[in-house]
Amino acid sequence: AVPHRVRGLRFAITELEGKPPAGFRSGVILALPPALLVPPDSPWRSAEQFLREDRPNEALVSLPPEEALTRLFQKGFAERGLRFAIGVEISSLESMRTYVANGFGVGLSVASPRASERPAIRILPITKFPKLILGALWIGKLPAVAQSFLNEVKRRAAELGK
Repeated sequence: AVPHRVRGLRFAITELEGKPPAGFRSGVILALPPALLVPPDSPWRSAEQFLREDRPNEALVSLPPEEALTRLFQKGFAERGLRFAIGVEISSLESMRTYVANGFGVGLSVASPRASERPAIRILPITKFPKLILGALWIGKLPAVAQSFLNEVKRRAAELGK
């Protein structure tokens, strides 16, 4: 049975965490490795160097706690026995880049294919954390138009990774 609050949903592109809810099907579009964003003059040269510190002096710039990416970081920090406390909560990854570039802290983000186009930050990929999975979620058989759309989104996502 599909939960009442999502009965009107037929197709969505969203973050995927674990198995889809009962009655839903899903497909992966893109898997993005988590990354730390730091200003160019930061002393941190790698994510591993940052994560070796029990309590880095840098504030963590993050999306709200209920976001999938933030939960991914919380899990990764907890598995390493590290403390996780958001110092600056922001509403979007784009605003995170601005906060980091202006020295407000270390951003908890993803190593997206186009992230390096912003020279005011450095990207430190984290290889040992789970990836953020972006995918499609739907109920029943996907109509032809939705399947075509999904195929095109997957194709473009694959091009971004090249």
